[in-house]
Amino acid sequence: MTEANNSPSINQNAPPKKEGQAAVVEREGIFCPLDLTKQKNGENGPENGNTEQKLTEILESITVETSQLNEAINEEGKIIGEVCLLLKEVLTKLHVSFNIPPEDVAMERGTKKALLDEDCRLTFVYGNDEKHTKFLAECPPQMVMSVLWAVIPELAKAVTIYRKRMNARADFFEKVKKELRAAANSITSTSNIKPKPREKPVEDIEKEPSNG
Repeated sequence: MTEANNSPSINQNAPPKKEGQAAVVEREGIFCPLDLTKQKNGENGPENGNTEQKLTEILESITVETSQLNEAINEEGKIIGEVCLLLKEVLTKLHVSFNIPPEDVAMERGTKKALLDEDCRLTFVYGNDEKHTKFLAECPPQMVMSVLWAVIPELAKAVTIYRKRMNARADFFEKVKKELRAAANSITSTSNIKPKPREKPVEDIEKEPSNG
C-alpha cells in the first residue's frame, strides 16, 4: 500500500537560487523587485540601505520637478490669456476672421471647418453641421500654438492691407482739405475787396454851391 505524500509540492523545474540574488516579491498583482520589509540577519544590509537612499532622492527630485511644473503651467496659462486678449484687440480693430485648415488644429475626426473670428473665438464645424465654439485661451495650449502658427502669417498680410487702406483714406482727406482751403481762401479774398466810391456826374458838381 502506497503511503500518501503529505509533503508540500516542490517545483522541480524551478532554477536554484543563487546567493546574493535579489528577491522578487509578487503579491496580488503587485510587483516589487526587492522585499524591503525583510532584512538579512535582522539588520539593514548595505544593498537595502543604498536602495532606500536612492529611492528617497528620486522622490525628492519628483517633488521639486512637480513644483516647477506647476509654476510653468500657471505661467503658460497666464501668457496664453494675455496673448489671446491682444490678438482679440487686433482682430477687432481690423475686422478680420480666418479660416484655418481643420487638419492643423482639430483634435476630432470629421471636422469640416475651423474658424477664428474677430472676437478670438475658435469655432469647429463638424460633419453633421454641429458647431462648437470657445474662446481661444480656453483651448489646450497645443491647439492655441497650432492656431497661432496658422494665423500669424495671414494676420501680417491683413495688417499690410489695412495700412494701405489707411494711406488711401489719408491721401483722399488731404486732397479734400487742399481743395477746401483753396476755396475758403478765394471766398475770403473776395469778401475783403472794398467797393470803389461812386463818382458824381458833372451836372451835380456844377450845381453844388461854392464856399466863396
